[in-house]
Amino acid sequence: MKRLLAGIAVLGLLIVGASALIISASAGDQTAVQEPVGLDSATTQQESLVDRLFDDTSFQADFVGNGPFSIVGSVTVFTDDLGNRVLRLDENFQTERGGQLTLILRSQSGEVVNLGDLQRLDGVQDYLLPDQIDLNTFDQVQVWDEQLNTDRGNAFLTAG
Repeated sequence: MKRLLAGIAVLGLLIVGASALIISASAGDQTAVQEPVGLDSATTQQESLVDRLFDDTSFQADFVGNGPFSIVGSVTVFTDDLGNRVLRLDENFQTERGGQLTLILRSQSGEVVNLGDLQRLDGVQDYLLPDQIDLNTFDQVQVWDEQLNTDRGNAFLTAG
C-alpha cells in the first residue's frame, strides 16, 4: 500500500511537470525545454509524507510461558510488500496442546484484539494486523486458551 501510494504521488508529480512543459511549449515560449525545477525535492517530500502516514517501525519480542504452560519462540511485526502489517511467530515458536488457543493483542488498559485461532502449535505463522491498531498501545501478544479463559504465555512488543 505504501509503495502504491508513493508511486501514485510520483506519477502525479511527473504528470503535472510534463503538463507545465507542454503548455509552455504550445504558448510559443522559445526558451529551451528544461526539467521542472524541484522535481526531486518534491518527490522526496511526497515520499516522506507517505512514510509518516504508514509507519514502517518493526516490533519484536520473545514469548514467556505463564505458570505451568510452556511456550517459546519470538514474534515480529513488519510491513510486507503490499503494505500490510503482519505479526509473525518465528520458526522456534512452540507451545503445548490446549483447549481453543487463540492469538490476541492486549493493550495496557486491558483492551483485547483477537487475531484468530492459533494456526498450529509450532513453527512460522503469519497474522494480518488491522490497520487501526497502534502497537505502542496494544503491546502484548498472548496465546489465550478460550476454553480455560487462561493466558498461556505472552510477549511484550518493543520497537526495533
